[in-house]
Amino acid sequence: MPAAVDHQPDELVSIIRDHEYVHARDWFAGIPISPQLRISEEEALLLDPNVIISVMEVRAYRHQLNVMSEELKSRFGIYLSTSSGYNAHRHRLQRALEDPRSSFEEKVIREFLSNLDQMI
Repeated sequence: MPAAVDHQPDELVSIIRDHEYVHARDWFAGIPISPQLRISEEEALLLDPNVIISVMEVRAYRHQLNVMSEELKSRFGIYLSTSSGYNAHRHRLQRALEDPRSSFEEKVIREFLSNLDQMI
């Protein structure tokens, strides 16, 4: 597991508790897209796999950044990897809007990006 080699123990706790937990919660309760839309595991299959992965990663990285301690934020490695992951996946979603597979996928991406600040 590369994270175990690249990060300090308290950074690994942040990855597991603050990032991976969001993935588990999303699969269990549905992925919040907007106040009116939550995607189930079955509905996620209607989306391009890269789109649903990016939605989930944006949510998890965003949550991790929001709860990250100032001490962890001051460390170059963990903060850079978290913010880079967030930005990369958000950019992928914006690019996916250029050629969505379906109107449902376009709706999901647009609602997610426009409600991102409220949902996390």
